[in-house]
Order: sequence, then structure tokens, then C-alpha cells
Amino acid sequence: MVPVPQPGRPWRAGRGRAVAVTALTAVAIALPAPARAAPTAAGPSASAAGGAPFFLRYPTDQLGVPGAIETAELTPQGSLFTGRLELALRAGRAMRPWGDAVPRTLAGDGTPVHAWSRRVDGADVRATAFAVEAAGVPVVHLRLELTGRGTGRRPFHLGLDVGWLGQGLREELKGDLPRAPYRFPRNVASAGAGLLEQPGDPFDPAWTSTWTTGGVLGRSGSPLLAARVVPADRAAGVLVRRTTAPAPRPDDVAARLRVDGALRAGQRRRIDVVVPLRAVPAGHPALADRHDDGLARLRRTWRPVLDRGMRIETPEPAVDTAWRAGILAMLVPRHRLPDGRWVQTPNKFQYQASWIRDTTMIAHALDLLGFRREAGEDVEFLTRWQDGTGLLQSRVGQYDGMGQALWSFGDHVARSGDLAMARRLLPAVDAATAWIAERLALDPRWILPPSDPRDDNEHVPGHATGDLVWLAGGTRRVVALAEALGDEDRAEEWRALADRVADVARARTAEAARDGVVPPVLDADGGRRWGEMWMAWPTALLPATHPLVRATSDAAAADEREGLALWGGRLHLYLGLRRLHTELLAGRRPAVVDGLYATLAHLTSTGGTWEQGTAPLGSREVYRALGPHGWASADLLSLLHDMLVREDGDAVRLLDVLPPSWLRAGRTTRVLRARTAHGSVDVSLRTTRTGAVLRWSAAVPADVPLVFRAPDAVRRVRLPGVAPGRREIVLPGRRGTMRLRWTPGPTVLSGPDAVSTREGLRAAYAARARRR
Repeated sequence: MVPVPQPGRPWRAGRGRAVAVTALTAVAIALPAPARAAPTAAGPSASAAGGAPFFLRYPTDQLGVPGAIETAELTPQGSLFTGRLELALRAGRAMRPWGDAVPRTLAGDGTPVHAWSRRVDGADVRATAFAVEAAGVPVVHLRLELTGRGTGRRPFHLGLDVGWLGQGLREELKGDLPRAPYRFPRNVASAGAGLLEQPGDPFDPAWTSTWTTGGVLGRSGSPLLAARVVPADRAAGVLVRRTTAPAPRPDDVAARLRVDGALRAGQRRRIDVVVPLRAVPAGHPALADRHDDGLARLRRTWRPVLDRGMRIETPEPAVDTAWRAGILAMLVPRHRLPDGRWVQTPNKFQYQASWIRDTTMIAHALDLLGFRREAGEDVEFLTRWQDGTGLLQSRVGQYDGMGQALWSFGDHVARSGDLAMARRLLPAVDAATAWIAERLALDPRWILPPSDPRDDNEHVPGHATGDLVWLAGGTRRVVALAEALGDEDRAEEWRALADRVADVARARTAEAARDGVVPPVLDADGGRRWGEMWMAWPTALLPATHPLVRATSDAAAADEREGLALWGGRLHLYLGLRRLHTELLAGRRPAVVDGLYATLAHLTSTGGTWEQGTAPLGSREVYRALGPHGWASADLLSLLHDMLVREDGDAVRLLDVLPPSWLRAGRTTRVLRARTAHGSVDVSLRTTRTGAVLRWSAAVPADVPLVFRAPDAVRRVRLPGVAPGRREIVLPGRRGTMRLRWTPGPTVLSGPDAVSTREGLRAAYAARARRR
């Protein structure tokens, strides 16, 4: 199977001096020439980044079919790991594991198709993997294809190793669950709807493996996969060997497939594998599903879904890849319960469960991106977490869920106009608001009980700032539900309740502030930065320019490393995105651009997100909290949405924050089907040597101003019908074309972009490695 490196102290803070920066571009500026080199590479090099071709040393990718609970993982070593098996790819004369540290790519059309390739023994080897439904069963299709190069006939060697666990791996208890390094837990039965569930087979040393007709590999009578070699006859110079062996240990190889032969330049040989993700009987039609048929079916399934959503095209491939990957990170992990309800999970690995906090932010992003149906299904599931008293919390002691659920109810109804859902949610909101009113009477100072530090992010007992901030935001936002229904009595009652909660929240945050900085816990010292970063976005408890928000945000920025927030001394990918949303609302556009680039520099080669990693300039390992992470993707994509199209009171701002590098002559930024509370917007900007051409089409009411502001990176701005020097214009009509005149400033040509920022990060890690 696959020899797997053991994790290198993933939770220990790195020794020595950390590079302190509030934006990753500062690293690039401070480092020697390689960090500021022209952006020529498509991704970080292996040598410069300590052996890995992307930020995470051991990245993972998820495969799954929306609606199905079963999971598959593309591991850091390039193997396929499911609830029932691990399948390793081998190639070359030495039959070494193939795929370790090879960067994977995501399909350019946005569909969940992963590919990776490399040169082996003078031939090109490419693997492709995707998950799709076949005959009612979720399956993974995996193709390993070799293409000859050079002159004459050259020998080739391909192979598969199949077992229960990768060679050299051992399961260890992580919390209450046994897990192998960089693998999700399996054979986990759910304790209830929305709680962790991972189907899988427990290991049995008595299993026996057998290859049968059609290349089907069975294990004690249960088919595991079907592997087809194309072409597979001796006339084509192909020798196929299938063998099995006893596997008394979990990491033993139970079955092997070897393909040997010779081929000329341009000739191809391949192994096509189909792996059902749940047990099927012998002869099941899913085992006969062909790779190309499955791929065509996947595209027919996903294309209508993706065509409903917002689409962006920017001058930077890193942004577009992150966008496509982020959509999949939110949609792929959703599964459907037998009763028809949909469960939104952060990913299909260790987080295949529902939390109110994750679902709230993911549903908000799905609404912004136009996936209204999926957002509504996610939001409606939140009522599952309401108890008989009216309290909404998905885990004991996580009181932020009360405000988050209410906020989500109101936000979705306001954006979707779904009155039927509003009526279905009404009983839950009535019960929740009654619970809050009762708590106000019992405890007018705090309203909510203190949070439980055992399962909350602040890690200090006490009244968490975020719990009260979200309660204020939720009681305010849910008023939109009553307004949508035309229920003015409820709306008035809920507004009054929201005013009382907001007064308490503002008073407590002001009292707790030290030097203007609001702490994570209002009535205790210490704690990890978390909920205080939500005071402006999205709760709107305080304006983004409020002194408390500014001081708290500035303190958070000062503590960042590599342009990311720290949580418990470790890099945290999406915690700092709350600050960037706040900076956007405060009009601090350069900070938003710097933070965006820093985030992009830390993604995987497939645009994958993650949650928390190691110390700054550390090992770059994410051992337990595997990515991608749906909440992280949601906050990143909602930031990109708001940079390009966002609501500002009764107006809609178009292309409000554009990175200076996007303004270089000949570049185009295009946005299609961006959703706002007022309607859908299309907008594009094509730059020229003397300015740009702006085009827009907005399905919003005539009384909603469409506002465009010339970017800060350009000078000598001339907008039609606006006095010279003025940077803002209200666009005439709901659609049109406008020529804009300006002169590019110095940051347009020489400022940072996604590649140079990633190069700066790469150089910082290389410099740190040399000092060790």
C-alpha cells in the first residue's frame, strides 16, 4: 500500500522568531529578490516550500455525491480512501507509490473532477477521479492513464494496491474516535440527525479477497471495485496480473493489479476503476459503469446546478480556482436524511455533522451566490436544534447558535422572498423570542448563560462576547421574516425585543473593553479571539467605523502572522476573514486586498480551504482538522462577492474593491448572476491603457441606486457627467455601457498579486528552513 509519513508534531508552536506581518505582501516586500520576482510560476515549487508543491504539506480532497452520506478522500499520498478500502496507485519500474506530493487540479468548468499527473520512467502518467451516482449508488471513478513519449518502444508498468488501510498506517484514538493520519474516521454510527456519521466497514482479519470475472475485486463475497485495463490483450503488448494475499493486519495489501508492456510515443494504456461507496451485491450494475459514461453523467448533473449560481472571471487564476473550489466545498458535503431533510456539513471527513454556526455562514454564502434552494434547505434544518424551551443550540453550551439561527432565518427569507418557508419557520421563531424575553426578565444583565469552554472557541468559561453579539444580530435580522409576511404586530414586538438585546450587548461590550479592545469573553480574562470579530459583520451590532470595532480589528490585525489570524498560537484560515469583511464595510480597501491575497496564498493546489494548522513558519500540517472546510470557503466567497457586488443601505455597489493588478491594461473582470437583496446583477470591467469600459445589467428596482467608484489605485479620474476628480458615480439606468478615463497609479503595475504574494510566503518558509 502507501507508505505514509507520520505527522511531525502538528500542534507544537514553532521555535525561534516568527515573522510578524499584518499583510502577507509586507513579507514579499521585506524579503530578498526571489520573494519579489515576477510571477512566473503557476504554483509554489517543491524546493522552496520545504518539499510540497502547495501550502499544506499533506493536503486532502473530498469526493462525494450531494445527498449521499458516503465519503471518499484523495489522500496526501494520492491514494483513494473510502469507508471500505484504501486504493494506492503505482507506476514505474520500481512500482513505487505514485501521487505523493503531486499537486492536484480541479476541473476548469467548476465540476468536481480532480486530476494529477507526473512523468514516470519517461512516460506521462495522469490520474483522474470524481464521484457520481451510478444505478442509485454513489461511486468513485478513478482513471490511471499512461501516455508514451520519446522514440521507439519503451516498457511501462502500472499498478494498484488495495487493502483496508494504507501500508504503514495505524489507527489511533483522536478524541473518542480511532483515526489514521490524514484519514477521516469511519464506521461511525450517528447518535441523531445532524450528528457525526461515517459509514464504513470495521476491519476483519478473516477477510479473504478474490478477483472475479470483469475485473471485480470481492472481499469475502462483497464486491469492492471493478478494475478494467484498456487495452488488455497480449496482442497489444499488455500483460495483466491480478493477485490476492491474506491480510491479517489492517495495513496489509489484500489485492494487487499489475499491468506491464511497451508502447510508442503517443500510445496510451489505462486502468479504469469504479468503486461503489456503499456495499452492493455481486453483479450490481454500478460495477459495470464506464468512466466516460460516468463523467458525462456528472457534467449533466452538475451543469444545471452551477448555472444557477454566481460566476466570476478575474485576471487571476488563483481567485477563479478558489471560487470554483469554494462552491464545491459547500455543496458536495450536503447529505439527505431518510425523512427528506438536508444536512449541511463543513466537510465529508471529521466534520460530517451539522453545527448552527457553520450552517449559518454557509447558507448566507449560498444565498449570495444564487443557490437559494440549497440555502433554504440548510436554514430549515436549523429548527432541528431547538429544544422544548425554545433554545436553539447544536451542542451544549454553544449559545451563539441562538442568535445565529434567528439571523439565518431572517437573512434567508429577506433574500429569497420564500413566504412558505417563513410561515414554516414562524413557530420556531415565536418559541425562540419567547425564550429570549424570559431570559431578559430573569437575567437582564447577561441574558444568556455562560458558555461551556469544553466545546466552544473562546476556551475560557464565562459570557462569550460572540454569544451576545449574535443574539443582538439575530433578534434584529429575524424581524425581516415578520415583515415579509406582512405581520406588523410580530414585527413591532420583535423590533422592541431586538432593541433591548442590542442595548445590553452594547453596554456589556463597552464595559469589557480594555484600551478600546473588546475581549473574547466579557467577564473573564484571557480566552482566544473569536466572537468579538463579529460586532460589525454580519451582525451590525456596531458600525464598522465604531471606535470599539476599529480598536478590536486593529488589535487582531497586529496579532496576525503570514496575513492570517492566530487561534491558540496556530494559523487559522478563516477567523481573519471576519476582519476583512469589517474592513470592507469601513472602506479600508487596501487591507481587504492584502488579506485576500494572504488567504489565497495558503490554499491548496485545488483551491481547497482548511480550518486550523500549525504555528507560523511551522510544519504546514493539518493533521486532524482535514480540509476542505465549508465555513472557510463560505466566508471567502462571501468576501469576494461583496468586493464585486454588495449592498450598501438602499444602494448596490459594483466592483467596489478591485485589486490594483486587475487594472493593468487589457484585463477583464466579469461577474454574472450576483445576488443581492434587491435582485441579480451582471457587471464587467475591461481595462485599457487610458481607462476602462464598464458594462452592467441589473434586475433591481428602478429606485435602487447602482454605484460605481473608481479604484484608489488610479489617478486623474474622469467619469461621464461627474466633476473632474470625483471618483463615484450613480449609473444611469438598469443596464448600459460607460467609458471611464483614468491613469494607472504605480501600484497597478508594480503592486502585489496572488502569485507574488504566494512567492513571498514561499521565500519566508525557505529562509526559515535555511536558519534551522
